[in-house]
Amino acid sequence: LATGADTVASGNIGCLTQVRARLEKSGQTASPVGESVREALADLRLILYSLEPSAQNLRTALALMRERLQGACEDAGIAVRWSLDGLPDEFSLGPRSTLQLLRLVQEAITNVLKHAQATRLDLGAAYDVGTRKLRVEIADNGCGLPDPLPAGSGKGIENLRRRARHLDGTLSLTSNQPGLKIILELAA
Repeated sequence: LATGADTVASGNIGCLTQVRARLEKSGQTASPVGESVREALADLRLILYSLEPSAQNLRTALALMRERLQGACEDAGIAVRWSLDGLPDEFSLGPRSTLQLLRLVQEAITNVLKHAQATRLDLGAAYDVGTRKLRVEIADNGCGLPDPLPAGSGKGIENLRRRARHLDGTLSLTSNQPGLKIILELAA
């Protein structure tokens, strides 16, 4: 199954990359279609990461994500610190849950890139063997969230909450001055 999905996703990435190249050539990467293609490419890459045999442990899957997102953060002037030392090498959530977690982390980082005006981003993950809980923390030093959050202020926060529910986890958001801290906890 993974090999078939891998082949389909790889083929779709190739097609979308060609579309993106055509959009770049015509100067339309910032268009709604260009954004949709960029988001579809990012999602397909996450699917591939979650299916790779080397990514069957969460530490490796997050490291692969770091490699992909580090450049975008640096280009935006955001210094990133990843702390994965609290994750055992063998710790795994399985492909579906790993994909949901990667999507949640990607959404949080994308929100920082788009809205936070941050210069620093910290991402940490740790597993407590005693409580059997995974904790993922994402914090930035940006502008935080307005209180109260304006109606219709975007889908990012709701997407994070939905992904946490799919993982049977709890999500907390703390708007600091400066910044925002997102904590996901789940039994694993």
